[in-house]
Amino acid sequence: MKLKFLFFLTISCILSLGSLLLYESLRLYYVALAKPLKQIEYDENSKTGSLKILTHDGKLIFMEKYGFIDELSRDDITDRHIKALEFSEFDILDYYRKNYFPKLSSLTQCETALLAYLNTLERYFLNVAIKKYLSEEYSVAELYLYLINSVKYSADVTGAGGLAKYLTGKKFSQLHFKTQMFLIFTMLNILEEKEKGFPEIMAEIDSILWELYRKGIINDEFYRDAANSGVHFKKYKTVSSKKYQKLVEAVKDELRNNLINVRENNYEVYLGYDERLNKLLQRKVNEYILTRKKDLNAAYVVIDYKEGVVRGIYGTKSGNYRDIFSRPLYMKRQTGSIFKPFVYVTAFENGVKPYDLIADRKEHYSIVSGIYSPKNYDDFYMGKTYVRNGLIYSLNNATVKLAVKTGLKNIALTAKAFGLESVKPYFSMPLGAIPFSVLEMAKAYSVFANNGVKREIAFIGKIFENGKQIEIQKKEKKIVSERSAGIILDCMKDVVRFGTANKSGLMKDTAGKTGTTNNYRDAWFAEIMEPYVVIAWVGYDDMRSMGEKGTGGSMAAPLVANLQKYLYSDKSYSKYTQKKE
Repeated sequence: MKLKFLFFLTISCILSLGSLLLYESLRLYYVALAKPLKQIEYDENSKTGSLKILTHDGKLIFMEKYGFIDELSRDDITDRHIKALEFSEFDILDYYRKNYFPKLSSLTQCETALLAYLNTLERYFLNVAIKKYLSEEYSVAELYLYLINSVKYSADVTGAGGLAKYLTGKKFSQLHFKTQMFLIFTMLNILEEKEKGFPEIMAEIDSILWELYRKGIINDEFYRDAANSGVHFKKYKTVSSKKYQKLVEAVKDELRNNLINVRENNYEVYLGYDERLNKLLQRKVNEYILTRKKDLNAAYVVIDYKEGVVRGIYGTKSGNYRDIFSRPLYMKRQTGSIFKPFVYVTAFENGVKPYDLIADRKEHYSIVSGIYSPKNYDDFYMGKTYVRNGLIYSLNNATVKLAVKTGLKNIALTAKAFGLESVKPYFSMPLGAIPFSVLEMAKAYSVFANNGVKREIAFIGKIFENGKQIEIQKKEKKIVSERSAGIILDCMKDVVRFGTANKSGLMKDTAGKTGTTNNYRDAWFAEIMEPYVVIAWVGYDDMRSMGEKGTGGSMAAPLVANLQKYLYSDKSYSKYTQKKE
C-alpha cells in the first residue's frame, strides 16, 4: 500500500512539476516574442514643420503648421483619467494581446478533441503571459500613455497632446477634464477603428463621469463642474488670404526648386514684394486706367535687379483674372516691339556694330502661306540709316532685315537663353508675335540691366530656418557680353530721349522700349533704371483695338512714368507709408 502511495505521489509530483515547467516555458515563450512597448513610444525626434510667408515690410500673408505633436508625460495622466478609462468600453489588455504579442497558432479549425485542447491551452498561457508581463513591466497609466501618445489622428497630428494643440490651440494640461477625456477617447476610438461621432463619445464620457461620482472617486463639486462644462474647439487654421493665393503658390514652387522641405523645420520666408509700396502703385494704376477707356486692363511687374527679387506685381481684376497676381503671372499676350532688343543684342554679339548702315524700306518675304510684308508704324520708312535707329525708332522693316541677316535661329537661341523659352524662328518673331507674360518679360529684361548676366529672379528675399537665416543659392550665367548689353541700354535711353517714348513724361536717364501689337491690341513698355526693371502692359481682355492712340508710347509709357514718381522718390514713398501707419 505504501509503495502504491509513494508511486502515485511521485507521479503526481512529476506531473505537477512538468505542468509547472510547461506553464512557465510557454509563458516565457510568449513574453520573449512580445513586442517591447518601447518600439511604440512617442518618437521624440519626430520633426514638425511650419511655414510663414511675409512681405518685404513684414506683413504675414500665409502661415501653416505641418506637425502637431506634444508628448504627454506621466504627470498629465492622473488617477481620475485612469479610473475613467477603466469604466470605458476599451479593454487595454485585449488591445495589447491583439497587437503586441504573437498571434495564436492556426488551431482554430480543430478536427479532434486533442487539437481543441491544445488550442485552449495556448490561449490560456497566452493570456497569463500577457497579464504577467504587462503587470510586471508597466503600470496601467504607462500602458495608456504609450497608446495615446502614438496614435496618428492625421498625417500632421500625432497623439492626444498634438490633437489638443490642433483642436484647441492649447496644451493638454491647460484643458478642462472633460475636454481631456474627449481627446483621449477620440484616440482610443481610432485605435479600435470605430466610427463614433462627437455625440457618441460625449455620451460615453457623461456616463463615466456619473460612475466616477457614484463610486466616490470624484466629489460633488468636481462632478457638477465637469458635467456642466462643454468641449470647445478653436481649431488651428491656416492663415491664408485668397488675395495672396497665387503669390503663395509661386513662393511654394520656389521653395521646392530650392529643395526645401517645409515640413521638416520651421521656416520664415520674407518676400521681395513690398506691400505698402504696391498699394500706392496699384492705386496709381487704377487712377490712370479710369482716365483712359472703359473696361481697359493693365498689369505691371517691378524687379529689383540688384537684389534679384520681385518688388512689385499687380494686375487689374476681370474675366479669368480674379486676383491681383493672376494677370501678370499667367496672362500671355503678344509683346510687340519690346521683343526687339533681343534681335539687336544677337546682332551685336555676331559682329554687327550700332553705327553700321541698314536699309529701312518695305520688304517682301516668301513664306509657306504666301508673302510676309511687315509695315512700319504710320507707314514711315527711314531708308538707309544706322542699325541702332531701328531699335530707337522701332522700325519694323529694318528689324526684320537685321534678323534675317543675323539668323532667325540665332535670335531664337538668344531669347531662350534670356528665359523666353517658347521662341520659334519665323519672320514675325522679331516683331514680338510670340506671347509672353509680364513676369517673363521682366525677368528677361533684367539680363540687360545686369550687364548681360542672367541672375535668378525670385519672389523670395530671405529665408530663416529655425530662426537662423540660410543662404539662398542663386544661379548666375553670362548670356551676352557687357559691351552688347551696354549698347542696348544706350539705345533704350535714346528711345526715351527722342525715340518712340520721348513724350511720355519719363524720368531722365530712363532706358526704355515701347511695344505695340497689330491693330493696337496690346501696349507695352519696358523700363530699366537702377535698381529697377519695370514692365507694364495695357489692353482689353477681349483683344479688341484700343484705337490709334493705343501704342506703347501713348498708353503704357505714361503709366510707367506715373509709377516712377514713387519708385524713385524716397520722400514720396516715406510720406505715404507714414500716413498709412
